[in-house]
Amino acid sequence: MQWRVTLFLVAALMNVTAPLGAADLSGQNLVRLPAGQLQAGAQSTGLATVDGDTIVLSLGRQVRLVGIQAPKLPLRRPGFKAWPLADMARETLRKLTDGQSLTLYYGGGRQDRYRRIIAHLVHSDGRWIQGEMLRLGMARVYSFDDNRAVIKEMLQLEAQACAARRGILTLRFYRIRNPAETVDDIDSFQVVEGRVVDVATVKRRTYIISAVIGEVILLPSLSGAACRCSATPMSYRLT
Repeated sequence: MQWRVTLFLVAALMNVTAPLGAADLSGQNLVRLPAGQLQAGAQSTGLATVDGDTIVLSLGRQVRLVGIQAPKLPLRRPGFKAWPLADMARETLRKLTDGQSLTLYYGGGRQDRYRRIIAHLVHSDGRWIQGEMLRLGMARVYSFDDNRAVIKEMLQLEAQACAARRGILTLRFYRIRNPAETVDDIDSFQVVEGRVVDVATVKRRTYIISAVIGEVILLPSLSGAACRCSATPMSYRLT
């Protein structure tokens, strides 16, 4: 069975090697939120953009766009280096949301540990903001077990952007890895794809043993982990 695994691994990420095309924000390929799976919440206006997956609304709350992860910015964290194209991801989200009327939609937990709202955002023209960020290749799918609504559709959008080589998905830094490549990826989130032959927990550490001879992936914590179907049959992602 093929598995696709989102991991927090224990060295620096790979260097950027590929060029980036300009993001298409024309709205000609409008991505809409799948109907009937989420509950509508408040309406508000985008006030400011923190990074590629977090904004501030006029109602005075930060919203973390659930289900995606955009390139990270330092945001006053000492010693933290911005991920490649983090500024471009933030600018893309800013163009999609700043000054725009937005509706919040919920499919699970509504607040994270930082007291930010976690929700899907829909523009007044019907544009699904998470869907747009994925379509443009400005974010990757990133979910938790209490918030997996519409993940299948999000994975499909991510796969299409990857196939079209859009945005961050043109860079080696963000590409899907195989287990043999992850030995140097300390302190980073990676998407790893391979064939799982066994899973073991030893002294509160969980290990995924891949089909690569002798290859072992360490998961510092697998609490609450669950599988979800990705865009292709027999392919799964564990987060």
